[in-house]
Amino acid sequence: MVNIADYIIIRDNDGRWAKFDLPDDDHHLAQQVRRFLLPDNVRVDEAAILSYMLDGVPFGDELDVEYAIRLNDHHIMSQRIKSTQTRGLSDLVGGDILVPRPAHLPEGALGNNRIEFNEVQRRSNGGYLRFYNIVLWFQRTVREP
Repeated sequence: MVNIADYIIIRDNDGRWAKFDLPDDDHHLAQQVRRFLLPDNVRVDEAAILSYMLDGVPFGDELDVEYAIRLNDHHIMSQRIKSTQTRGLSDLVGGDILVPRPAHLPEGALGNNRIEFNEVQRRSNGGYLRFYNIVLWFQRTVREP
């Protein structure tokens, strides 16, 4: 058996790549949650990497938003964004945080892993953060060819 690198794309419930705003003032949301499944042979004891794109979108000329990411009720990171610069970010997900696919998954079940993007505080009069291209890199064990 050998370990290989693999990834999943975090998606919306309709199967499209997740893309959302935080906070989402149109829907009065200060949190965005997505669920996902991992293969049953994922190496949960090994660290993983969460990568994503983030755009700061100002209101007028103002932008000052702090956000946090949690994965399966574990704090992954938090950051305060005060500029409109597009960012490609990566955060380390420690070992023993991810959950493998259960042996018997009920039909229509949502994923057993939960990722949360939370607005911690908006210090400006407006502006928001746009998240997209969210990918989780992990290791899994496969048989040698």
